[in-house]
Amino acid sequence: MIVPAITYKEEIEREFKKIHYTDKYLWYTGSIDNYDMEVKTEGDKYAFAIVCQEHLIGYISFRVDWYCSMAYNFSLIRFSDAFVEIDGVATRTIANAIREVIQLIESFNLHRIDFRCVEGNPAEFKYWRIMEVVEKSKKWYWHGIKFTDNIRDYKGEYHDTICYELIRREE
Repeated sequence: MIVPAITYKEEIEREFKKIHYTDKYLWYTGSIDNYDMEVKTEGDKYAFAIVCQEHLIGYISFRVDWYCSMAYNFSLIRFSDAFVEIDGVATRTIANAIREVIQLIESFNLHRIDFRCVEGNPAEFKYWRIMEVVEKSKKWYWHGIKFTDNIRDYKGEYHDTICYELIRREE
């Protein structure tokens, strides 16, 4: 379930501080630069806590450019690994949260959605599955664009990034 991130503000910010300077942070931000870890409410930013039984599991946010009719700059992270052990609860909770966000975005009647993934991210294969599910809906078509050696990690190794673009099918 997703709830406004502001309701879990302190807990989300505490979790971000725990993962700063880790690979998990690199996968989340797509960079090793300092990132604003403060939960804010802004006109074009939507941010949600992902919760299960009132426990914080993760965080998801995105921005909407109303003029261009697009959602972009998605950020998704799972903080809690503990729930994974309990029958895959965290994985199902994250999947349900993604479904909720997709439904929200569809209610905005936007023309385009785009998000990026750092190649090598353990969640990368799940993004391909999301694209397959979205394509089956016949509401969107998609393609991916790969950027070679787009970011560099703490060890100095380069990683490619993939930009997924979803365009609403005009009926």
